[in-house]
Amino acid sequence: MNSNDRGEGLPDDCLRGVHPREVETIAGLGSWYVDLERNDTEWSEMASEILGFPSDKDSYGHDDVPSLVVSPGKEVVRQERNKVFNGEAFDIEYRIEVEGTTKWIHERAECEHDDGGNPVAANGVLQDITDLKERERELELFRNLVDNACDGVLIVDPDTSAIIDVNGTACRLLGYDHEELVSLSVPDITPAFSMETWNDFAATVRENGTEVIESEHQRKDGSTFPVELRISHVSLEQEYHVATVRDITERKEREQQLEAAHKRYRTLIDAAPDPIFVADADTGELIEANAAAAALRDQPRSEIIGLHQTALHPGEEAERYQELFDDHVEDPDAIGRFDDGEPNYLTTTDGSRVPVSINSSTVSLDDRTLIHGIFRDISEQRRYENALTGINTAAQELLQAETDAEIAQITVETTTGVLDASGCVVYLYDNHSGELAPAAYTEDLDEVLGTLQRIPPGDSVAWRVFTDRKRERFDDIRTSDGGCNAGTPIRSELLIPLGEHGVFLVGDTSVGAFDEMTEKIAGALASTAEAALDRAERTQTLRERERESQVQAERLERIDQLNDEIRTIMQALIQAQCRDAIIRYVCDSLVSLDRFTYAWIGEPDPAASEIGVSARAGAPQNYLDTVSLDLEPGNTIPSVRAARERTTVTVPRIATAPHQTEWRDTALRHGFQSGISVPLVYDEFSYGIMTIYSDQPDTFDDRTESVLTELGELVGYALNTSEQRNALLGGETIDVTFDLTGATDLFVEFADHLSTSILVENIIPRSEETYLVHFQCEDAGSVDVQAVAEELSSVADLRMISEADRTVYEAVVIGDCLVTTLATVGANIRSVVVTGSHCRVRASIREEREKQTLVRHLKTEYPDVNVAIHEQTTTSPSHSWMRLLDDSLTGRQRDILATAYYSGFFDQQRKRTGTEIADLLDISQPAFSTQLRAAHRNLLSTLFGEESEK
Repeated sequence: MNSNDRGEGLPDDCLRGVHPREVETIAGLGSWYVDLERNDTEWSEMASEILGFPSDKDSYGHDDVPSLVVSPGKEVVRQERNKVFNGEAFDIEYRIEVEGTTKWIHERAECEHDDGGNPVAANGVLQDITDLKERERELELFRNLVDNACDGVLIVDPDTSAIIDVNGTACRLLGYDHEELVSLSVPDITPAFSMETWNDFAATVRENGTEVIESEHQRKDGSTFPVELRISHVSLEQEYHVATVRDITERKEREQQLEAAHKRYRTLIDAAPDPIFVADADTGELIEANAAAAALRDQPRSEIIGLHQTALHPGEEAERYQELFDDHVEDPDAIGRFDDGEPNYLTTTDGSRVPVSINSSTVSLDDRTLIHGIFRDISEQRRYENALTGINTAAQELLQAETDAEIAQITVETTTGVLDASGCVVYLYDNHSGELAPAAYTEDLDEVLGTLQRIPPGDSVAWRVFTDRKRERFDDIRTSDGGCNAGTPIRSELLIPLGEHGVFLVGDTSVGAFDEMTEKIAGALASTAEAALDRAERTQTLRERERESQVQAERLERIDQLNDEIRTIMQALIQAQCRDAIIRYVCDSLVSLDRFTYAWIGEPDPAASEIGVSARAGAPQNYLDTVSLDLEPGNTIPSVRAARERTTVTVPRIATAPHQTEWRDTALRHGFQSGISVPLVYDEFSYGIMTIYSDQPDTFDDRTESVLTELGELVGYALNTSEQRNALLGGETIDVTFDLTGATDLFVEFADHLSTSILVENIIPRSEETYLVHFQCEDAGSVDVQAVAEELSSVADLRMISEADRTVYEAVVIGDCLVTTLATVGANIRSVVVTGSHCRVRASIREEREKQTLVRHLKTEYPDVNVAIHEQTTTSPSHSWMRLLDDSLTGRQRDILATAYYSGFFDQQRKRTGTEIADLLDISQPAFSTQLRAAHRNLLSTLFGEESEK
């Protein structure tokens, strides 16, 4: 803001031709002069005083003023004041700080120019306008306060009622802007005032100075609202009426609400269900009572009003009740009951004492202090409290009770003391019979009903309460829906479930004997009894768990012994050379354990349709001679079931229902109490059944069963290994030819795609899931063979190995096929020829190895295959050479030697290097070389009579 904007400040012509020293004649102004050519500044005394310069003011230049300016205006002031060096005038206001005091400065300057128009000097005038700024700020603050006041303010001409000025609040209240409102008069906005009434009112205000009235104001839109007007007379240069306007809409609404509340209060106090007495705090006189109070006193309301408040209580204790009343008058927050816990009593007109609770409060009404007391009959509450005391006493006894029968008896005795009923009974659920049995009951009930009977499952009320876990109450059991029992002498009946333990029944021979309080007390007692039964059950469970923990510890000890024995069995199985040695050792080892009485191993004989006994150990030895081991479906002996279902069968307690199955009775007569039968299975092929008996029940728990099942798998593996190792050992072997048709197999698909025959010469296991196979394809080009191999996902890699008279292919095959399956179960493969869907396999097996077993395993893996077998016992020279290989070489050496041969390692032009063959077999090249040299040496040592080095 500059001086012209304010209408005040420095005159424009006060600077022209005036030397700074002459400015001192103008009051309150300071001046300065600058020689622009020399940049020399002269300051007047007033200017130095305003700016706070010391006496040696000549040492201060034109550029020193901005340093006094309060930030952030320093740079702006510097730029404005430096305009004089360009010959420009300036007019600015700014704040400076001098000796800790902030001042507002108004400064103007004009320049003098030479004939050429160049600036040569500048004259400046400055003025301290701090007071002016402060008055402006105060005026603006006052105006803001008035405009934003909560109440409207109007300045009115008392003679004409014209509105001279208003604040912003008045404009907002009335809906006018400032210009519109100051053009109106009081009657325009206050319909209650005419000019005549205004003149009379204005005269009253002049006389009294201030008047406060309530009226209505009318808004611009015509709507009205209630206001409180406070109008004061003010006399300055002329007379004014200053009116403050307060919108009292909310106050009026509150007053209306209070009036309505007062009416409601009268209605509510009269209709309140609780007795209410109102007494004067000073006199103790009763001045009000409602209908419920009159009913409680059994006295008309009109007779109660006017009594002293002590008349409501026992007369012999009037002094005590007066003290209680006085305490509440002095301290409204005091609790209205006696320190000794004795309840308040209200007396009726017939002298009866009714225990009551009193909820009182102090209120002020018409300059009187009143005590407003709400009385409540607590007779039922006292009854409930007394009952709870009895229940709490019973709870202490129930905590000491250890049996369900003792808990039931305490519950019945407590009920007799806390409830007024003909009798009660506690029914407890019998797990064995599945019925509710009376565990305890009162003698009175026994006399009324006679001997109490058990309650079986059915439609009876007690059984329904027990199963639904919902209580039932009947005012008349004879006629109530769902509880009809026309012949019973009991009329009222209350049945409460005791959780899963039973039912608590309370009965009475009168109709409607039980109210809500009775049900509540009986429910609390039933809950206490149920908690006691739960605790007793938990205690019993803990004891059983302790016994179980002890049993479990013994079981763990037996498991550790069994594991130690199994480790010993494992070491023996590794060294065992034949089936008989394996199964005999297993049986002997098992019966060496204290808890295993008898063990035997057998193998199903399909021809005889029964299980043949291969080995047995323990006593009695004649047990197997007394039971049937036929494989018929009706035979339920564990060993037959295990063989038939190929799963472990455990019988924890043989004594359970011994007469339902013959084998149980026979086992018990031989001293057996528990048993288990475990199939000996490896790679899904069964090698027999292992059965163990104990003379103790529950010997074969879950952990023991798991350990013995794993032992069965281990024995199956050992028997599989033994049979493969001994496939060609013994005096004679059987040449077997398998003609297989209808199978879907890798080599069948290969031959079908090429429309030719395939001769498989060599199969070597490469890993758990892959095999190395050497084969020939008749009348098929290598390109076609390679193309078909790429289409078959089971062929991971294919390579052709050629000689002059034959073409051999080497393939890495993923997964099992017909040939690998036969090799796995002990057949020594000689040759495999696949033509179309027909596969012919020539192999050798031991005489002991049953052909039917091999066929059964093939049918399990390939259910659609048709098998034809041709056999011939022989001791041909080729068998002698095969016997030589088996005697001289380890299985690994034989695989390496065969792979090297079929891969062309020994051909004149070597088809495979040692490194390549090692990669095929997934071994290192040094390991291949070492094993190959060992195979050569062992064979040559055998041929030339030297001792083989395996």
